[in-house]
Amino acid sequence: MAGKRVKGAVSPFWVLLLALVIIIIGLMIINRQDEAYQVLVEQKNGLRSEYMTQEERKSSLSIELSISGSADYIRKIARQNGYQNPSDIRYVITNPKLLYDSNAPQQEEQQ
Repeated sequence: MAGKRVKGAVSPFWVLLLALVIIIIGLMIINRQDEAYQVLVEQKNGLRSEYMTQEERKSSLSIELSISGSADYIRKIARQNGYQNPSDIRYVITNPKLLYDSNAPQQEEQQ
């Protein structure tokens, strides 16, 4: 009687096969979740870095805003944009190579 199957009973082979399939599908789902988690961690790190950069920029802009009304600051920005005071003398170098080239011919002194 030990070898007889009961009608409607499932053999142990199919139970093991079904359990193996469920385990494999579970592992695949866990792997995908892990990959998605790693992508999110990378995005978080990138956003944290960008946030810190923006905070530094905000700090420098607030400092610049606090000094923007001073005459020295206005003068500095004007000079950066090519403006000059009326009393300033502007020198224009037409041949910069002569400043740095040691092999350039020297002007001879006239006697």
